[in-house]
Amino acid sequence: MAFALRRSSSLLLRDWEQSGSFAADLLEQTSSRLRLDPRDRAALQRLVYAVIRHQRLLDHLISTLVRDRPDALTRRLLRMGLVELLLLDGAPHAVVSETVALAGRAKGLVNAVLRRAIREADPIRSTWPELPADVRWSVPAFLWKRWIAQFGPDDSSKLAQWNLQPAPVYLRLHLPAGVTPDFGSAQVCPVPGFPSYVRAEGPIPRQWLEEGWAYAQDPSTQGAVNHLSVFPEATVLDACAAPGGKTLAIVQSAPDARILATDQSADRVVQLRENLRRLRCDSVVKIAQQDWLETLSPSLESARFDRILLDVPCSNTGVIRRRIDVPWRLKPEDFGKLKVTQLSLLERLAGHLAPNGLLVYSTCSLDREENEEVVEAFLGRHPDFRLVSQSSVKPWIDGFDGAFSAALEKRSR
Repeated sequence: MAFALRRSSSLLLRDWEQSGSFAADLLEQTSSRLRLDPRDRAALQRLVYAVIRHQRLLDHLISTLVRDRPDALTRRLLRMGLVELLLLDGAPHAVVSETVALAGRAKGLVNAVLRRAIREADPIRSTWPELPADVRWSVPAFLWKRWIAQFGPDDSSKLAQWNLQPAPVYLRLHLPAGVTPDFGSAQVCPVPGFPSYVRAEGPIPRQWLEEGWAYAQDPSTQGAVNHLSVFPEATVLDACAAPGGKTLAIVQSAPDARILATDQSADRVVQLRENLRRLRCDSVVKIAQQDWLETLSPSLESARFDRILLDVPCSNTGVIRRRIDVPWRLKPEDFGKLKVTQLSLLERLAGHLAPNGLLVYSTCSLDREENEEVVEAFLGRHPDFRLVSQSSVKPWIDGFDGAFSAALEKRSR
């Protein structure tokens, strides 16, 4: 890795710590500003994401190697150097010399710590199995306790290790009639059980994405659409639709359905509209901005739908390896607050479901408080609804991102 990329990594991590921005957004901004080629962008992402993923373990190592608490810059550079030397197999001489060059007045300290890490790499690693599991696998203590209570220690460790791995790229194909892409040059392979998906094993031709032939999406998202069971000419509401991946899946499952896709944010509606335009779905999907917990537009006040997909805002604990910021943004009280919002949305949307219709509640969370407990609370208040089907995807078992979905049927009176 070139010195300039290490410097960019340090600056990106500084901005991540100070601004509250998402790492993926900062990576995109940095790559665009510096006009990085794919190889350099990948190198930048690899280092930055490794530091964020292993943050708690790295801070433990720093506490054992440094007597006094380092300042923010020094801590950041030590995290970078240690993760390269102990977890990414970086070239020792380059790691030390280029990291030290960024350290300013702390050059001596950074040099000493990193050289010690080189000398004692094997003894340092040998202590890791004895560490508390939440430190070893870099999980915030409060989140680890929730996982232990819900999944037990073995499955919690499997989940934590899953989250530390780089996420593969899956693509949902959406090919125009008569188009047969060159799968060989694209380096993709089929995904068993998911005929619309391929897994990328190398660079994807830009044409695939620019022409709307494919959409990056994990196969776990298909479960919610399967539960929806859309029939021809059904009226369908995708209530929290942006960025549009599940809307695309609905279109593919029932091209003749009458679909309305909404989202509460103007920016997200712009993103939704652009994605559906690129995917050639904008002519068959109506798009509107609507916060379903606020005053409804006149056209929606009395609207009823045969099918409603409610993919609610959630903790994202099922997709941590893709959204690496999640563990460091969540707070213990967030789960209760999210449950209130989720149940409120479910209550509101239930009033827009036609008799005998299906409402599918879905999240990308693994947490029972956001999933089963929300569904149970809703059914307890609404005897006119019944649970038709329910499923969850556990990453350490199923091999895909975590997800939950439940289909609720409104009985006719």
